[in-house]
Amino acid sequence: MFDSAWPGAELESDNHLVVDLHPSTYRVRATHRTDGHNWMILVQLQPVT
Repeated sequence: MFDSAWPGAELESDNHLVVDLHPSTYRVRATHRTDGHNWMILVQLQPVT
């Protein structure tokens, strides 16, 4: 798990996280939480064997 925060409404094209995934089938679980101006998105990728 990692934590990141970036102020503003625009994303910069050269400032992002890259996660290399091997070609496969993945189970994806996601949730989000909003509290006023703060929000969080949590995503879990789990390889399906």
